[in-house]
Amino acid sequence: MEHLILLPIHYHEEYMNETARLINREWQKSMAARLLSLSKSCDEFPTSFVLVNQKTNLVVGHAKVSAVKTIPDAVYIETVVIDRIYRGKGWGSELMKQLHDYLVIKHNAQTAYLSTKGQEKFYMRLGYEQCEPIPIYGGFPLPANQINSNQNDNEIINNNTLIEFKNKLIHNKSNHSVTNNNNINNSNGKVSNNIKSSSPPKGPVPPPMPPPNKIHRGLKILTKTFMKKQLQDEQEDL
Repeated sequence: MEHLILLPIHYHEEYMNETARLINREWQKSMAARLLSLSKSCDEFPTSFVLVNQKTNLVVGHAKVSAVKTIPDAVYIETVVIDRIYRGKGWGSELMKQLHDYLVIKHNAQTAYLSTKGQEKFYMRLGYEQCEPIPIYGGFPLPANQINSNQNDNEIINNNTLIEFKNKLIHNKSNHSVTNNNNINNSNGKVSNNIKSSSPPKGPVPPPMPPPNKIHRGLKILTKTFMKKQLQDEQEDL
């Protein structure tokens, strides 16, 4: 498949519009938002790659890679897509092979992570194995199989952190009160009538917290499989 070449998109901006349309055919999003995401591609991550058919000069695939900040020499691969009319030709495997080679040579990456729903067998053929969820963008990972995703960029929402933050707000609100102390007459021990104590009425008791999977009703709950691959092992086998 010498006619297929994987290119960092920030060096080939002429492919940005075509790439945005390709991704949007798989995961709908506004063109402006998609182009903004692609424009953030850089050498030091995140990096968006395009698979180009050199015979036709057409974009046929895409993948995005980010650094995993909590794991040294680890990367997270997402938004992997091959144009639907070219699927079943092995081009997805070629995209991943070229991507792995680039990550090892350019960044000395040791481990690649990704998450998928329904493509586990494809990635297993490429040497990936199932693993526990990881904190992709910092913070703490969610329990296994409890991942919130917008189906576009596979972003993790940390429910535990959100619940803790909301509980703290409710606790502070319920305990907040203002009381004016009475003036004490030191000479005769009598309370001055000029100042009256006041305390604002307490508000209603806040409702109980909803279950974690109900906090973000706008997000669809998906069961996604996290997978990983040791990239250096692949290079040693070559």
